[in-house]
Amino acid sequence: MTYAFHDLTVDSDLSLPELPRSNGGSVLSIHAVDRIDDEAARWFHDWPIRKPSGRMSRTPWLSFAHLPNGRGFLLRFPGLADFEVSRAGDRVACAASRGLPRVTLRHLLLDQVLPLVLHLRGRLALHASAVHVPGFGAIAFAGPAGSGKSTLAAALALRGCAVVADDCLVLAQQRDDVKIVPGYPGVRLWPDAARSLRLDVRRDGRVAHYTRKQRASLGRGRFHAEATPLRAAFVLGRRRIAGQPSRMRALGGRDRVMALVPYAWLIDVADGARLATVFDRICDVAVRIPIARLSARDGRRSLARSADEVLALARAIGRSGAHL
Repeated sequence: MTYAFHDLTVDSDLSLPELPRSNGGSVLSIHAVDRIDDEAARWFHDWPIRKPSGRMSRTPWLSFAHLPNGRGFLLRFPGLADFEVSRAGDRVACAASRGLPRVTLRHLLLDQVLPLVLHLRGRLALHASAVHVPGFGAIAFAGPAGSGKSTLAAALALRGCAVVADDCLVLAQQRDDVKIVPGYPGVRLWPDAARSLRLDVRRDGRVAHYTRKQRASLGRGRFHAEATPLRAAFVLGRRRIAGQPSRMRALGGRDRVMALVPYAWLIDVADGARLATVFDRICDVAVRIPIARLSARDGRRSLARSADEVLALARAIGRSGAHL
């Protein structure tokens, strides 16, 4: 079956119902295998798991290895699945552990592995969500896991905006604009956030078996399926004390670049040439787009008010231009 993922056409022997279908030719092939040979793999990097206490788990969330003979990379989610990604980013092999639910395999593929494939294929992809504001353009929200990117995007979608991407923001830099390449419909929300927003979440809509997060449908007209110019970007910080309005602090020069760098999707942190390219592209975005740190109003009951405040702040920073 053939699907669209951002600006890629994906030919997959795994069913991927989250993605829209495509009639285009294959650019990326995905297939399931029983096992990936890791005999000569050279492990070089881990993504740790942060416990609620703040300490890091001894077992990583994701481990990266180079495969021999230029085969590419092995991405291992311990106890869950292995993925072999070709060096050119045109092939992905998936080997799930026995009994792994299909929904979990799809989540790992769509929301963890394919954003890294986009990086291999030369795209600038950020851990960020974005919405399209009619008559204005797009607002992006970068930040670590749990900072509220998806919740804020969903709240704005219910205030007349439309979600463009959720947690994987792909930017296409053109002569006059920085444009967002749309992702796929829906957002991933914690159940209490979905309830606060009164969104329809199916009982079987879990993102994966190991999390309570769910895929929420925003309804018709709340996903923007066309590229849209980015007009402002926020880096999410600590939420405000309950009852206090959202605030932003505009960033200038070097601070803009350093605010976005931690949120770039990177598959090989030791590849100096690719790192330099990513850094150069982030610099180009930082020159063109106003960027600010945002402390949003806290509280699930205040999501509508917080969304309105963020819209007002985005319009203000957008009018002021890139050079603040």
